[in-house]
Order: sequence, then C-alpha cells, then structure tokens
Amino acid sequence: MVVIRILFLLLLILFLIPFIVSQRPMIGVELPPEVFVPEVSIPEVSIKEVIPELGIKEEITVQDILRKMEEAYEKVEDYQCICITHQLSRFGKKMYKPKVLRLSFKRPNMMHAIGLQGVEEGAEAVFRDGKVKGTHHRYIPFVLTFDADSAIVRSPRHGLRLDECNLRGLIERANHYNREGKVELVGVERIEGRECYRLVMIPKKKEGKHPITKEILWVDKEKSLPIQHAIYEEGDRFAESRTFKDLKINIDLSDELFEPPKARWWRKKG
Repeated sequence: MVVIRILFLLLLILFLIPFIVSQRPMIGVELPPEVFVPEVSIPEVSIKEVIPELGIKEEITVQDILRKMEEAYEKVEDYQCICITHQLSRFGKKMYKPKVLRLSFKRPNMMHAIGLQGVEEGAEAVFRDGKVKGTHHRYIPFVLTFDADSAIVRSPRHGLRLDECNLRGLIERANHYNREGKVELVGVERIEGRECYRLVMIPKKKEGKHPITKEILWVDKEKSLPIQHAIYEEGDRFAESRTFKDLKINIDLSDELFEPPKARWWRKKG
C-alpha cells in the first residue's frame, strides 16, 4: 500500500507541473503583452496594436452584422487557426503568460488544440461529446479526461467553456448581448491587417463574482466572422482576450484529428 501511495503521489505531481508552471503570473503586466512565435512565423500581436478607428463609410447596422455572421457561419464545415489567448489570473492580481495554440474545429462540435510555445508546447487536447481528453508529451505520459464544465478546462477568471471561446460561441455571445443587453457598432479598425467592425457589447446587469462591464468583438468585414474578442471588468480593466490568426475555412479536416490524443513518452511539436 505504501508503494502504491508513493506512485500515486508522483503521478499527481507530474500532472500538476504543467498547470502550475503555465499559470505562473507575469510580474507587473497590466495589459496583454506582445507575443512572438518564430517557430510558426507569427508576427507580434497585442490588443494594444489596434489602429485608431478608420470610420464607417457604408450604411450598415448591428443587426446587419449579426445576420451576416450567422449566414457566414452556416457555410463553415471546419476551420483551423492560430489562437493566441491572454488571461488575467483567477484572483485578478497578475496576467498569465500568453497561450499560443493551433486550434482546429469541425462540425457538429469537435475541437482539437495543440500548444505551440513555452511550457505548453506539446500539450494536446480534444473536445467532443462534452468531454475534454488531453495529454502533455513533455510532462504527462498518459491521457487525462475532464468534463467540459470542469473548472480546470474553463477560463480562469470568468469560467468560459471551450465551446464558448470558438467562432460559434462568440457569435452566440453577440446575439445574447443583442437580446439581453446592448451592442454598439463604434467603428472600423484594422486587426491583423484586415478591416474589422468593432462591436462593443454591454450587459444589461453586472453579475457574477467578477462582473463584466463590456466585451469587444472584432468582426472581419470580408469573412463576416469574429477574429478577436476581449473582456473587460470594472474600471475598464482588461480580463481576457482571444485572437484568431491565419483563419482557414473549409479545408476538409480529417476525423482522425479529433480522436483522443495518444499518450507518448517523447516530445511532440505542433
């Protein structure tokens, strides 16, 4: 029994190492830091890089943009992109290090993600049927399974589920704010070299332990799909964001990609 307990303790430590290291706060950071990932040729990106408004010349309303997003997403069977995430720590004291993932999606609701840099390089997870199955080829030589509602796979500060952070989830958030709050079109900005509508979404009520005061959604004018999202708290304090780079739509992703990852003892890159 003693040997079994020691082995169990060692496995638990191995399991916790990547989460402890990857969740280490960044000292003195108040806004999302710039990210540079030379291995996948991603240029620097940051919420701070948003170019001032260019102005809106065409006649278009919030309802038009919401309708166009729904119509554009109806044509999406699958997509793949680089997802860069900035997040405020669970207790709101510091910023976590940015996460850079290659994110793949296929209807009806399957997601695959693999870490591309830092301590999460080689981490791999699949979301389907309400479960998240993941492994880390640098730290965890076996597959772990979590319920999609588990706190460990939700965003730390505001508890967003994985399927609330993809394109469909963000479109649904915009529609929710349109019904239960307010959505304003405040201008056109260039994000990642693309002109985007900037929608500011304000909740009807401030709810929860860390009330959200506004969310901003940047919608690609050409593709009519979200490419950046940010959440703010009281005092215009930044809480989290996601940027979808190099978005490729309907590229016929294989079903095999969305099978649970296999545990390996060696390092795997994205």
